[in-house]
Amino acid sequence: MKIIIYFLMFIIPSFAHSAGLLCHSSHGGYCQYSGKVSRLYVNGSFMLLYFDTQINSDEISKSGLVVTNTDAATLSIKNNVEFSKMVYSTLLSAQATQRDVQVQMFSEENGYLKIEKIWLAQ
Repeated sequence: MKIIIYFLMFIIPSFAHSAGLLCHSSHGGYCQYSGKVSRLYVNGSFMLLYFDTQINSDEISKSGLVVTNTDAATLSIKNNVEFSKMVYSTLLSAQATQRDVQVQMFSEENGYLKIEKIWLAQ
């Protein structure tokens, strides 16, 4: 029970209050973006989530991931259509309501960080 209370009091709020892109070498290396949806680009093949803050490539290098495009994260629509629809609707909702979104990226695709998990802040 104490572990659950600790998680609710300290871990979850840390996600809500962090801003920008933070990268870590743990868990195989990953990056997490927390902030507003600056722009959202979608075509028939992929979507791009543009970050609202300037991303430092030194921060990304902490994860061990190698990316050439640091202004956005991507998701291939064709690889998982249903997940892509959910991510797109979540990003649109975040943008429309000016709420923060949290996105985790554990790999790269086409030179961008690849979106793999998403949360919508309150």
